[in-house]
Amino acid sequence: MNSTFDTGRFGKYFSYDLTRSWQNAGLTVLINACMPIFTFVFVEMFSLLFTHHFTELPTYPKVIAYFVSFVIVFLAFPVRQYGSLTSREAGSNWILLPASKLEKFLSMVLITCVILPLVWFAVIAASDGLLSLLFHNLYCETGLSAAIWGLRNTYDAIEVEGMRLFIRPIPAVWLSWCSDILFFTLAAIFFRKYKIVYGFLVMMGLSMAFTMVCGVAINVGLFDGWFKEVITPENVMRIINVGIAIWYVVLFGLLLGGIWLRIKTIKH
Repeated sequence: MNSTFDTGRFGKYFSYDLTRSWQNAGLTVLINACMPIFTFVFVEMFSLLFTHHFTELPTYPKVIAYFVSFVIVFLAFPVRQYGSLTSREAGSNWILLPASKLEKFLSMVLITCVILPLVWFAVIAASDGLLSLLFHNLYCETGLSAAIWGLRNTYDAIEVEGMRLFIRPIPAVWLSWCSDILFFTLAAIFFRKYKIVYGFLVMMGLSMAFTMVCGVAINVGLFDGWFKEVITPENVMRIINVGIAIWYVVLFGLLLGGIWLRIKTIKH
């Protein structure tokens, strides 16, 4: 049997990891995926209390419900599912599981970046659609359709010399999910306490450092000559697309590399 990767062994571990994900965080994900229902009930209760009648739910609370649920899930899931790996007992048990480090790494990435968003999206879209179907006069169009419409309009508005961003709105949302949840998964398996708080602090520190470096580079005129030669109307979107591609390659390389190194060095 291959000590690095074996299909049968990976299948058994992946099934175990899925089961454990459901036990640790399944209820949290399902509750947050019902955010449109909670939003609808909350708004209608306050409308009935203050105006003595029900009201048609505006579009923005529906979109906000998606965003809030999105954020809570990628913050909460990594801690509930993998945060215990930094504790002595749970971490030791995880190390002794009959699977290689590569198999554990692949399972972690598949669950956080593929399985979890599919489950979350299916449930939240179902709850959103059910409200639109049952209470059409009050809920009207779904929050999903409004969000997609907004994303497409924003995408169509970003155009230079007939060129657009090569990343479409829906893949862009998925890439955002993956980068966010991988970052907080790394924080969950790296920090022993206050995992979300420390994750946010690190994110803020990195953002500030990146902004300062870019500001200094611009202030000292590091790119002045390059801008004059390269930045033309027809090259702007091409440069933006290349920059986005490089950003995601570097970002995912660092996040996946960090998770892999952390898995290899977990010891108790």
